[in-house]
Amino acid sequence: MSLTKTTKMMLLKIENLVVGHIVNRPSKIIKSPYVADIKFGNIEILGHAPALGCDGLSNAGSTILMC
Repeated sequence: MSLTKTTKMMLLKIENLVVGHIVNRPSKIIKSPYVADIKFGNIEILGHAPALGCDGLSNAGSTILMC
């Protein structure tokens, strides 16, 4: 299938994304490099942080999108 300028194709649609901020990576609780402490609103949650930092995109202080 060839794509023209008028053809639009959705590769991935993720609804209900929310913004969070990475506080610590690795987490203070679990020292795995795949887990981070994330600030979500007024609370801090534990979340999955893939790819060992993604070249700095998921380091402490980064803003992330979560679902």
